[in-house]
Amino acid sequence: MTDGNWSELERLFNGALELAPAERDSYLQRECRDRPELLASLREMLGNDSASTEFTGLVSASARDWLEWTALQRGDRAGSYRILRKIGQGGMGTVYLASRADDEYRQQVAIKVINRMAGDSADVQRRFQDERQILANLHHPNITHLLDGGSLDDGSPFLVMEYVDGERIDHYCETRALSTEGILRLFIKVCRAVEHAHQNLVIHRDLKPSNITIDGAGEPRLMDFGVAKLIRRSENSENPDTVQDERVLTPLYASPEQLGGAAVSTLSDLYSLGVILYQLMTGRRPFDGEDSGSYAYARQVIESDPPSMRKRRLEAADPAAASAMPPRTALRFSRDLDNIVLKALQRDPAQRYQSVSAFSRDLENYLARRPVSARPRSLPYLVQRFVQRNRLASALILAFTVTVTGLGVALWRQAELLAVERDVARDQLARTTAVLGLVEDMFTGLYPDNSGGREITVREMLDQAGSRLAASEAGRDAAEAATRAVVRRIIGATYNELGLIEPAREHLTGALSLHRAGQVGDDAEMLKTMLALSMTYKLSFEPEARLVLAEEALVLSRQLYGPGDLRTFEALGAVASANHMLGKLELARDQFAAIYQQRRRALGASHPRTLGTMYSNAVMEHWLGNYDQALNLYRRCEALARETHGETNSSALRCLSGLGLVLETIGQHREAAAALARHLTLAEQVLGPEHPQTLRSLHSLADAHRGLGDYPKAESLFLAVLQRRREALGNRHIETLQTEMKLARVYRLMGRFDAARPLIEHALTEEVAQQGFRHPATLIAAQEKADLLLDSGELVAAEALLERVLAGREAVLGPDHPDLQSTLLGLARVELERQGEVPAKRYLERALALTESHPQYQQEARTQIRQLLAELDLSGAR
Repeated sequence: MTDGNWSELERLFNGALELAPAERDSYLQRECRDRPELLASLREMLGNDSASTEFTGLVSASARDWLEWTALQRGDRAGSYRILRKIGQGGMGTVYLASRADDEYRQQVAIKVINRMAGDSADVQRRFQDERQILANLHHPNITHLLDGGSLDDGSPFLVMEYVDGERIDHYCETRALSTEGILRLFIKVCRAVEHAHQNLVIHRDLKPSNITIDGAGEPRLMDFGVAKLIRRSENSENPDTVQDERVLTPLYASPEQLGGAAVSTLSDLYSLGVILYQLMTGRRPFDGEDSGSYAYARQVIESDPPSMRKRRLEAADPAAASAMPPRTALRFSRDLDNIVLKALQRDPAQRYQSVSAFSRDLENYLARRPVSARPRSLPYLVQRFVQRNRLASALILAFTVTVTGLGVALWRQAELLAVERDVARDQLARTTAVLGLVEDMFTGLYPDNSGGREITVREMLDQAGSRLAASEAGRDAAEAATRAVVRRIIGATYNELGLIEPAREHLTGALSLHRAGQVGDDAEMLKTMLALSMTYKLSFEPEARLVLAEEALVLSRQLYGPGDLRTFEALGAVASANHMLGKLELARDQFAAIYQQRRRALGASHPRTLGTMYSNAVMEHWLGNYDQALNLYRRCEALARETHGETNSSALRCLSGLGLVLETIGQHREAAAALARHLTLAEQVLGPEHPQTLRSLHSLADAHRGLGDYPKAESLFLAVLQRRREALGNRHIETLQTEMKLARVYRLMGRFDAARPLIEHALTEEVAQQGFRHPATLIAAQEKADLLLDSGELVAAEALLERVLAGREAVLGPDHPDLQSTLLGLARVELERQGEVPAKRYLERALALTESHPQYQQEARTQIRQLLAELDLSGAR
């Protein structure tokens, strides 16, 4: 009998004792249908009066007699792993912390060993096999990974899993006093992990805070699938997403159908998630006044509706209750969030969200101030939520509407007063009316009749406005070109901010075409359009096109405003950015430095534009290998932006990300991971999980885990980024290629050369085609391919590629750039394989000199190089 079966036995026994003797047998028959052995045991126990007063002691004593643990000691072996210590145990198995006995990998693992006597049970064996199959099929960054498996010398099976050193989710939220938004961002990731399990036909069945650990990077990790159940889909099943429950559960987080012995489904997991979120928000579970093992508790869950979270907050006002209330009651949340949680906690599964994805989507709607499905949709509610989530856009639309309306009134009066200009005024009024029609269309799209009751996004509003503009252009004369050009520029620039490249390109090239055709006659507006389109070229990574257009804009700005005007330096910034993209690092550094000095004098050190240029200066110093200067600039920029504008300011976010990147470059992996995890949390809150900046942060965090030697974690994060980048940017975008290169590096370090080779070959081929071999980023990819060739034993090909990389880096970066160290070390390894000790020593001595030019950094590389030199000296002495 398993640990869960003992809990079930105790619960049913206590429940029966609370009933009149005449009612007990019918209760037991109802609860134990299809379980005759359990029914017989309960009848026998109820027949013994003494058992009713000492049941708990009886169960405990029986459990102790039954449990014969497979006790492994420190230093014992489990396959290729060495036991370090025990970290947990349960009814089915014991979990140990372990490491590779051969030191092949540095990361620690968790080993779950099935208990010796429990292993004799067919039920336990089946559950253990299910857990292994489930974990093998689940690949998600927020689910612990199965790494290996095997059997001990005595035949006891074990699983080797990723070890997550962290804190359970409820304690994490409490100790860090997370805000409502912070909790929900974390919880949505848990939902995505559960949704992934459901998509792979797995019901967890035991979701609770202790099974959700927050790792050192602030990422939730779902674990313990020991009682999870595979959904066996069959043609005869009326409901393919349900399984018959085996009553193995934690009552405090179990759904009504679990406590009632009915079939469970994915919606049972959804209910448990609702309980967890309720607890995270209030500090209490929906039902926590009864003994969880009692019949009364189960009856309360099955028959009662939970109190709202807002009611829990009101309870805190009672001095008697307040003393027992944790500080979670200080959290702020609205009726929408209450409705979302209560919908997840509906007693009837049919009244809940019909999937975990629908639940998490409503939470995301709440965070984005969009309407939620848990609350009836009325037009005032829809408009209110739109304005709340788009305060700036709404203000701009309102200002735009007021301005255009005022212009229309003024033009109408002018038409009345100046008969000679009546026709012109009427044309202007017609154009004004057309623009107002676009604004009206944006808002009427929110009406349920027009939207079909679904949420209208900002992108859809822009798409509708663009379609109306295109329709209005048909058959119109050139007099309306100015209006169309301005509207197209505004729509295109907004698409840029959303990271939507192709619609931005369409509108901005259309607007610029009107200017170049001479239909507008407004050079200042043309300048704005050129700079906006230049930004589109940056997002699509078209550096040559960006440079050509930015230089043209710079010439025009100097003509309009003069060389010292702020608008001219904005154009110079676009030129500098294009030079950076093209690998002209020193030129770009000098241009950014000039812009920074001008903006600091004109705007002050803490102005957002000044801070943005300080960030660009730090990026250039980083690329040029001046890590001390880069660190100093990133830290100053982040601190100044955070103190002046708040930690969610765009400059503060960019500089925090840059700080993490340079820390990773110089080998300070833990500090890098901490900075990048913080940036990822803030970026997801401010920009959303799919924004390009958020994906860059996740990409950098994956690289930090690679530096820490946590290759499975790095792999899962890189895979997630690669999938999103391929979908959003395509297979040839430079950021997609960079992720392929980084993932190839992880596979190489794991010894998975066949997985690494196609990734790095595609990335390098495309980067050479787009940027040339001697672009600094291409040289990084070439170095990675050379390292793969070297590790694979292909010395001739590795040497040829390394020599090309060395020549390119010396020409582009200079002979003293730190990046040369890895190339020199690779060439030394080639010579050592050929017994060429003299040239190998020459390469190593030069590499050592480079690492010593940055004495506080590159410690691992410096140690490796010194060890190789010592071995060469020892060999020479022999």
